[in-house]
Amino acid sequence: MGRLCAAVLLSATPAHADVMDWRNQDITTLMANAGAVCSLNGQQIIICKCEQAPGMAQIDQPCPGFNGAFHDEGCRFEDTASDGTFALCAGTGGRYYCGICGCKDGVVGAWQTYNSNRVRRVIKNTKEDTFTCLYTETYDYGCASGYYTTSSTGTSSMTCSRCPGLTLSTGTSRAGNSNIGNMSITGCYQPTGTTFKDSVGLYQFTSSCNYTK
Repeated sequence: MGRLCAAVLLSATPAHADVMDWRNQDITTLMANAGAVCSLNGQQIIICKCEQAPGMAQIDQPCPGFNGAFHDEGCRFEDTASDGTFALCAGTGGRYYCGICGCKDGVVGAWQTYNSNRVRRVIKNTKEDTFTCLYTETYDYGCASGYYTTSSTGTSSMTCSRCPGLTLSTGTSRAGNSNIGNMSITGCYQPTGTTFKDSVGLYQFTSSCNYTK
């Protein structure tokens, strides 16, 4: 029995060493080995290619130096990719990878100039892959500030027209304003304090005035 016990202990030692080695690997190696067992209690490498949402369950306990006593929720590997990708050593327990990562869904980027008075912004939604939570990206289109469209939906080919103008008290015409990403003519407006004239006389807007259809 003494020899049998000694043999069992000797065979277990290399496995323990392999688990410890995982905890010091760089993110590139971890990504290439998603799903590999990374702890003595069967937890696996989970890759998180996403932003973490405040308030969601997150695993913040660092794996390096974690004294070998893996917490039930797992731990987070230290190395992080330049795009923010990180890795966890965690048990799935029937949970979705994005839930384990604490990923934020529906991340909306800032409006960026596109072309022909159009702007666009990226929208990122979470997607489950093999031992990975990642983002799929789609684009939302709108008009540049000061423009509107008659299109019912924002597309990369819609026509964005200048907001209608108004004849000011100086006799010159000034186009209306609109927020970036605007779609409808009702989003065009003349600001508070604008003085204008018509055949009757002079007027001044006491508050911002939006166009109507």
